[in-house]
Amino acid sequence: LLDNQQRAYDIIDWHLQQFVSGHCLDQLHMIIPGEGGVGKSKTIQTISENFAWRGIGGMLVKAVYTGIAASVIDGKTLHNIGMIPLNGGKQSAQTMKKLEDYWHDKSYLIIDEMSMLSRPFLAKLSNII
Repeated sequence: LLDNQQRAYDIIDWHLQQFVSGHCLDQLHMIIPGEGGVGKSKTIQTISENFAWRGIGGMLVKAVYTGIAASVIDGKTLHNIGMIPLNGGKQSAQTMKKLEDYWHDKSYLIIDEMSMLSRPFLAKLSNII
């Protein structure tokens, strides 16, 4: 990893260690900017490997706006993790229950390709999850 990517990894690793040790922490917000090809996907892969190595890979959700990009990071689409209807409609009570069950044991979310998101979509996703 490059220096700034290593710093990001170290911050996430420290936060994760504190979290799994039972310390009450503020939510971690982080943006790792960069042009295509600078290693953001490698950073996400390294973070994922850390979660898996600790045996808590299920706590991490990786998502991106498009399915093709999701396959690059072994993630899901944002519509999928938020169970957002493609037609823009509202979720049913059954869907809301599925969302609650899905997110019950999730504590970390990585969103790749943030530049593809509109503010209204990100706000909708935030309200849902």
